[in-house]
Amino acid sequence: MISKAKLIALVILIFLAGYFLEKAIDISEDKLPGSVEGTIEVISEFFSVFVAFSIFTIAWYSYNKSRNNRYLFLGMMFYFVGILMLFHLLSYPYMPEFFTPNSYNKTAIFLLASRIILATMFLASAYIHKDTLSVLLKKSFLISVIIIFTAISFASVYFYRDSLFVSYNFYGYSYITVFFLSITTAVILYACYRYFKEFKETGDKSLIYLIYGSLIIILSNIVYFAFEFSAHFLIITGFFYIFLSLYKSSVESPYEKLAIAEEKLRNATEEKYRNLFNNANDAIIIHDIECKVTSWNHASEKIFGWTAEEITGKHLLRILVPEESRAQMQRIACNIDRDDTSYFEPELFRKDGRRMNASMTVSNLRDENQNVIGNSWIIKDITERKQAEEMLKTLSLRNEAILASVPEIIMEVDENKVYKWANKAGYQFFGDDVIGKEAAIYFEGEQKTYEVVMPLFEGCEDVIYIESWQRRKDGEKRLLAWWCRVLKDSKGNITGALSTARDITESKQMEIALKENEARLSEAQRIAHLGNWEWNVKTNELHWAEENYRVFGLSRDVKPSLEAFLNTIHPDDLKLVQKSMDDALHGKPYDVDMHIIRPDGQEGIVNAKGEVFFDEENRPIRMSGTVQDITERKQEEEKLKLFHDLIEKSNDAITIVDPETGIILDANEKASSSLGYTRDELLNMHVYDFEITLPDTFSWNEHVKEIQKEGNLFLEGKHRRKDGTIFPIEVSVNLLEYENKSRIVAIVRDITERKKAAEMSHENERLVYASKAKNEFLSNMSHELRTPLNAVIGFSELLKMKTIGDLNEKQEGYVDNIRYGGKHLLNLISDILDLSKIDAGKMELVIENISVPETLDQTIVMVEEMAKKSNVSLIKELSPDLEFIEADKQRFIQILFNLLSNAIKFNRKKGGIVTVTTNREGDMAKFSVSDTGIGIKEEDKNKLFNDFEQLDSGITRKYGGTGLGLAITKKLVELHGGKMWVDSEFGVGSTFTFLLPIKANKGEKNT
Repeated sequence: MISKAKLIALVILIFLAGYFLEKAIDISEDKLPGSVEGTIEVISEFFSVFVAFSIFTIAWYSYNKSRNNRYLFLGMMFYFVGILMLFHLLSYPYMPEFFTPNSYNKTAIFLLASRIILATMFLASAYIHKDTLSVLLKKSFLISVIIIFTAISFASVYFYRDSLFVSYNFYGYSYITVFFLSITTAVILYACYRYFKEFKETGDKSLIYLIYGSLIIILSNIVYFAFEFSAHFLIITGFFYIFLSLYKSSVESPYEKLAIAEEKLRNATEEKYRNLFNNANDAIIIHDIECKVTSWNHASEKIFGWTAEEITGKHLLRILVPEESRAQMQRIACNIDRDDTSYFEPELFRKDGRRMNASMTVSNLRDENQNVIGNSWIIKDITERKQAEEMLKTLSLRNEAILASVPEIIMEVDENKVYKWANKAGYQFFGDDVIGKEAAIYFEGEQKTYEVVMPLFEGCEDVIYIESWQRRKDGEKRLLAWWCRVLKDSKGNITGALSTARDITESKQMEIALKENEARLSEAQRIAHLGNWEWNVKTNELHWAEENYRVFGLSRDVKPSLEAFLNTIHPDDLKLVQKSMDDALHGKPYDVDMHIIRPDGQEGIVNAKGEVFFDEENRPIRMSGTVQDITERKQEEEKLKLFHDLIEKSNDAITIVDPETGIILDANEKASSSLGYTRDELLNMHVYDFEITLPDTFSWNEHVKEIQKEGNLFLEGKHRRKDGTIFPIEVSVNLLEYENKSRIVAIVRDITERKKAAEMSHENERLVYASKAKNEFLSNMSHELRTPLNAVIGFSELLKMKTIGDLNEKQEGYVDNIRYGGKHLLNLISDILDLSKIDAGKMELVIENISVPETLDQTIVMVEEMAKKSNVSLIKELSPDLEFIEADKQRFIQILFNLLSNAIKFNRKKGGIVTVTTNREGDMAKFSVSDTGIGIKEEDKNKLFNDFEQLDSGITRKYGGTGLGLAITKKLVELHGGKMWVDSEFGVGSTFTFLLPIKANKGEKNT
């Protein structure tokens, strides 16, 4: 069974493997194909699904032998979890669509569902024992449960987008995800508590693997959304431990019990029936003086493979004994003149041709006159024993090699403290003649070594540590560190001791040198004002060095304590310090800068570093570290940081120049990017190296004098970059005293955008005025034209109705032309008015809840006659998900009418098709009008929605139109808060698509 420390190390290694793999992919994302990360994630997730189904498989097929209801229940649980995790894997966005649209939220829902079922089943299994619920927990019943759950799982995928959960965000550490993970974590922890309690009562070691797997699963849940690869690897590890638990309980344990039972049965049978020939476990063979078989028991049949009928009467040596051994066997086994009983271990044949190692006892059989009439062979198959002996011999040689290679001295003494065995290092230290000598011979000087180790030989101690000076074989005095362990026989009697030793002479010398160095370090700390401290976590005692009093400004009367330390911390930093200490006790580094308030009221800044030491059970026992007053350093760092930030974050180019030489000493990032030079190129360049055009003749010396006199200088001109481009600049020059030296700070501002903005401001004013004048003109002209046009249309209709007299055929034709032309011109004027209203922001929408199918039918009625005349078929493909939208019904009909009439007008005249499609995309309604007409050239698409623009004169002459319909349509769509576009292939057809919000934004006025 794996130890806790090894388990923790394994979990950490698995976590780090996932973490560094993820980081490596992130770092190399520009070099690696985009599918690499997804492929690794899919493989790891699939492997966890595979392990889950493996757990189900081993539980299911081992139940016939184990009859353990708990593990059958756990197997069924992991079938459920495997199904949900498979759905989780198939729901990733980069996987093929799985019934409903894939998304990360969908994957998170199935992940949480698997964890909730996992936690629930763990808790339930903690209350199920081997014979619990024997009526329900049967394979026949569980098959029904599995079928029902599988059907429900598939149904949940199919109805996913209609479920309540789809509106929540489960992906990442959202509040609802954290809530579910917290609940499942608590449930699994309680189940682990129940498992551990049962382990204490029953000693069932398989429960420990179950606990380990559960805890690793909890850790995987916690890190999943932050470290996905680590979480995948951990969940596989957790499932593997569950698999081990089931294997040990359901497979290994039953076979162990079976083997023990068989061994007991065999021993009992041998004891009870050893004299019964046919029931003996050993092969018993009887042959006559000619070595022909006369009796052959059942064990012989099993061992050798021949039946009694097959072997009786046959020459035994020719069948069982290899040819190279027959002569020897003839002398030993078939010799009637030898002693009554002989034992040896020959190699014999089986029926299948394999050889076996046998232990054979040969005894003479005599008749009533004591004449030898044959022999009996009692044979055991010792092939496995021989193999074990060979393995033991190999292991023995291996162990001897290992002990010989160990650098530490290993010595064994008997109860009289006389050396009886030594490894290679022992011989090298004490000499080849050490065996048989008393240990005390090698003691150097007067030592009480025997007095220290005597409790071993009195049975009072098991292991004792002692340091002893010993004399090496060359006579040199060396210090050895001994670990002595008592040796006992099977009855508990002390037979001697086994000791290991390490030469620590040099390390002792280093220890002495270290103490001297510590004294020097203490003196150095006093000079550097660096204090140190140590805190006993168990007793809460705190010790600190003398220098700590000066760092914190405390009186020597203050007793070192945690309370005294915390009282010096500034209230604003107190929680930070307490949290840092608490984090350190949980394994995190302790390195914190804190503000303190000394007793005299002065504030300071102190840096504290520390390290926590833990016992074997990973509990903190003490913490030690240093404190240093960094007040002055922090103040200087703040000044430098502020100055550096001001320069580096400036939007202007800043250079620092030596006033005497004109050499650039420093420059910020903006100077490098705006001038086109690298920072290394800028450094050590002279101001004359730049081409600067200023209003007056530039003279560095004259300007330096002016700067030194006035303290600053402001100029405006032009500057040439490294690539030769010229841009306008403002230059502000100031004199700065830094480190007792004069420096000139030049701030160069690129005013290109400001110059452009000034020019564009005048142009924009002109365009606004022109647009306003155009809209007013169009509006006024449209109103002026509508009155006479209405009169023309009205009088033409009166003439058509013949209310003032009959018309001849030619006159009726003229009247029709007048009426058609008037209506066409009126429609054109209405379009111009709509366009001017939209551009002027005066068109208001009347929003209402309208039925999409009904409105579409109304619009189609308006164009049906036109479609029939053009031999165009109208097709509707309406989505049942889109019933109502909020829009201006009149404008919505206008949009549809414009698109449908255009699709009919530009369609094929012989069997053209116009298709209207509706769909729902999130909170938007999608409408498409497709035709099989002339299509649009790629270079003409950007002209399609422009005002008063047709694609070419030929189309205008052939089809008519003003070029306003699509422009108005697009603007009406955008007025509703939607968007419109076209997809077209020249000569094939076009599809005009627009999106409208299903719910109008009533908080804003659409104008």
